[in-house]
Amino acid sequence: MPLSFIIDHFKKRIYSRASGVLTFGDLLDHMQAEVDQDVRRFSEVFDCRGANSHITSGEMSLLAIHRKEIAGTQGGGPVAVLVDSDHMFEVFKIFELRTEGARQFQIFRGLEQAEAWLDSL
Repeated sequence: MPLSFIIDHFKKRIYSRASGVLTFGDLLDHMQAEVDQDVRRFSEVFDCRGANSHITSGEMSLLAIHRKEIAGTQGGGPVAVLVDSDHMFEVFKIFELRTEGARQFQIFRGLEQAEAWLDSL
């Protein structure tokens, strides 16, 4: 399974982990799972280090539209995405730019910085 997550109810944080090749469907399903489990307002560490993707900019734009629709009715907590490649940084940068104002979102290379950013909010 390319995407899995655990929920820390004490910290109100989701820890997601992507592996292998991440697809448009994987990310769409992940967004829906957060809504279904009623944890969309929790902060999230989304660890994509070691994962890869062939998602197009058009698909990222569609995901951004979906995220904005969710945010318009249900809000959402901040997301810190961890990447270890320039390609994955660029993939998520498209999403960040397209969802600006809908949800706090930042891309990081290290877990420590991501956790510190989320803890500061």
